[in-house]
Amino acid sequence: MKLNQIACSLIYLLLAWIMASDLGFVIVSFITGLFIAYELNRVIYKKTITGGIINGSALAGIALLMGFVGIKNSVAFFVSMMLLASLLKIYQAQSERQTMQVFVLNFFTIPCLFIFSQNFFSALLVFILIGVNLALMLIHQYEFSAKEAAKNAFGKLALTIPISVLLVLFIPKLPAFWQLPGPNSAKTGLSENVDPFEISKLSESNELVFRAIFPKEQNIEGPFYWRALVHDEFDGTRWNMSSLQSVSANYQANDNTYSYTIIAEPSHLKWLYALDKMTTQQDLVATNVFGLPYRKRPVSSAFEYNVFDVVDTQDTSINRWQYEQNIQLPSGLNPQAKALAEKFDKKSNNTAEFIGLLRNYILEQGFTYTLNPPISQSKNKIDEFLFNNKAGFCGHYASTIAMMMRSVGIPARLVSGYLGGEFNAKNNYYSIYQYDAHAWLEYYVPNQGWLELDPTAWVSPERLNGSLSQHSQLSEELKSNIGMTLMGLSDVALVNWLRLQLESFDYQWTRWVLNFDDQKQSSFLKNIFGERAKILSGIAVIIGLCLLFALVYWVLQRNSNQPTPLPVKLLRKLQLRAFGEFDNTKTPGQIISAIHDKYPKIETELNSFLHEFEKVRYGNKSELAELKKHYLVLTKRFKNNKRD
Repeated sequence: MKLNQIACSLIYLLLAWIMASDLGFVIVSFITGLFIAYELNRVIYKKTITGGIINGSALAGIALLMGFVGIKNSVAFFVSMMLLASLLKIYQAQSERQTMQVFVLNFFTIPCLFIFSQNFFSALLVFILIGVNLALMLIHQYEFSAKEAAKNAFGKLALTIPISVLLVLFIPKLPAFWQLPGPNSAKTGLSENVDPFEISKLSESNELVFRAIFPKEQNIEGPFYWRALVHDEFDGTRWNMSSLQSVSANYQANDNTYSYTIIAEPSHLKWLYALDKMTTQQDLVATNVFGLPYRKRPVSSAFEYNVFDVVDTQDTSINRWQYEQNIQLPSGLNPQAKALAEKFDKKSNNTAEFIGLLRNYILEQGFTYTLNPPISQSKNKIDEFLFNNKAGFCGHYASTIAMMMRSVGIPARLVSGYLGGEFNAKNNYYSIYQYDAHAWLEYYVPNQGWLELDPTAWVSPERLNGSLSQHSQLSEELKSNIGMTLMGLSDVALVNWLRLQLESFDYQWTRWVLNFDDQKQSSFLKNIFGERAKILSGIAVIIGLCLLFALVYWVLQRNSNQPTPLPVKLLRKLQLRAFGEFDNTKTPGQIISAIHDKYPKIETELNSFLHEFEKVRYGNKSELAELKKHYLVLTKRFKNNKRD
């Protein structure tokens, strides 16, 4: 029973800590605290957990869930409740039946990890934990040794792999009959309403955002500005997402050859990523008036789409509403920045000269680029950055220049997305992480339209090349921010090699398993069976399943003889020590009686062994430790009797 409690509890703790960012650290810490308290009580005070303590813990856990997770966040709430209930149940379980109920429940609890993460490592962990749970069932119910149980459990699980592959490849893809509600809030990432002075917080996360796959024949060079959101409403602190972000537009593709493919990770937002204006041929994806892709439903699982370049028919004029929208500023804020902008406006004859004066000022004043800028408490944050701190992240520079342009009547808006990416030469794709988050601006020039400007390039030209993790001056600052992770330890050659190998595994898993949709399946079947793919693939599935089930039946029949339970093994060893052979026709009582006849001096030890044997073999208690002790005592007595 102790083994079951500790093993199951450790499974729940592992799952809780992996899902900590989704469930909340308060809930995870509470579950961890319960486990430690219960184990200390059992080890130090040698007491079992009473029903009152279990019920009190349950009520405390529900109160914490209501307060820190809330019923509205239904997915995290019920997963947290399931982990808490499972932990309490395994400590409450007294009978074999109750313990088996927990093991059966684990087959639902463990795969809950897939609700929050479907990557390769999550799948591998779920497979291992399911195997461990099955092994614990065999140990508990059939008294297998740990080695026998593990071999049996993982051997049976291995048989499910070819069946799963066959089903994925050949069974038609059907739409989901029902879906779990997604989390109420987006995962760590870009926000629809951006405080540019807080965007640097994303440099503390090494979470993957998306991968971009380019055809091998294309020779693509950076910098890569991955556009996601356009912000055209400024309240003095935050840049709010444009009301046109969800307004669709029709763009014509240059040709029928896609430029690149994006595999977006779950963000629970609708917004997708593209380098420039684009279109796509997928029904689930639309293109807005800014030429940016977005999904009709939030991205709740890994999502793949092809990007096509468009014929840019941009109207280089803007109407009065668009002009007013992109020059509006709140009154009374950042007076020094406005005064400086007006000064430069008087000195310049056009927008290009005005931008040149801004650039010269930034360079002459010695501004620096940092991932950990000074925290500003002032309501005039741009003034404080421009005249006092002079150190900032991309958001500081983009917001400041956009605000100053607006103050002199130049329409400007903020764009948030990602810059660069880590290139994988073997598979020709880029990985873009949260720490690659970036902000820049677009400004309007009559007869030219909207143009792109990135003030970060003025103070840190190196930032334009590759990923932020490859920035020579900021690499140590970044690794300090993201902490003890594989990326944080990538200075060690072996760790970096391991990180890249795991990244490649996850890429293959995401592309060919998670994103193996009906289109890829149809293409795969046509390559094998030609135009009659539907009929021939159906026949192949039937034949394959018959052969597979025949193989499974043969394996099960071959292994139908259950491994000898440990108590019986110990009894047979005693018989071998006493007589040099064992007789399967005799009962345990007859065997012990025969040994007693040969060694009458060990009658007491033999009776004790038989008593423990019957308790373990035929009772509900699995006190194997006591039985082993009596066995060891008897083996010593046999040696002594032989000497005598």
